[in-house]
Amino acid sequence: MNHVSIFERKWLDVVFDGKNKNYGAYQLRLQNPRTTIAALFYGFLFLSGAAGILALSSFAGKPLEVKPIADDNDIHVTTVELVQPKQPEKAAAPAAPNEKPKQNLPPVVAPTPQADPEPKPDENPGTANSGTPGTGTTPTPGTSVIATTPASEPENTGTEALPTRLLDKLPEFPGGMNRFYAYVGKNFARPEIEDMKSARVVVSFVIEKDGSLTDIKVGRDPGYGMGKEAIRVLKALKEKWEPGMVKGKPVRTLYSLPITVNME
Repeated sequence: MNHVSIFERKWLDVVFDGKNKNYGAYQLRLQNPRTTIAALFYGFLFLSGAAGILALSSFAGKPLEVKPIADDNDIHVTTVELVQPKQPEKAAAPAAPNEKPKQNLPPVVAPTPQADPEPKPDENPGTANSGTPGTGTTPTPGTSVIATTPASEPENTGTEALPTRLLDKLPEFPGGMNRFYAYVGKNFARPEIEDMKSARVVVSFVIEKDGSLTDIKVGRDPGYGMGKEAIRVLKALKEKWEPGMVKGKPVRTLYSLPITVNME
């Protein structure tokens, strides 16, 4: 009896010898080790859960600070204010001289600007880019015609076409010259030519008193059907111009239009 440990099952058998082992005390003592271990485990689990809840509640009111990650590929956008260029002022129309010229020579159309005996400002600089995406055509500056006659005004018989520098009021296209250049650039079908970056076509035409275009000619044709295409585009124009004016009366006006065709 002295050698029996209270932690062994033999101790229970000695104590409950001859007694009803189905009684609750025997079962409690028999399951005591397992019950004690389970109680310790659940107690530790409860205490750990309570401590975790307290720790989380202490951080719940604080906002999370997210530090930005440095990126070497950041794109920095800088706003730049563009200054609109000032439009050049049109020069006043030259006053008609009192004396008539001794010889009434008809004006000669020059496809490219030439020097006059008395240079005068061009009232219609015509610097506009009519090239639209996909067309590759750009009318170049200098749409007015430069005549090689003296700067004095010839007698207007009403039938001859006058250069723009002799007019009191220049012809105007509905919507402005930029709209006319845009029409030419949009409708000009460029040919497919290899090893050629650009070509230049120069056409001339007469703006009649009623605003229609007549006498359309090609002054410079690089070939490949570009001259015919320029004539086709101008003939297909349905809108009429406002004619040029001299002394308040409409007159026939001679115009020259250089067209640069970009092949790229």
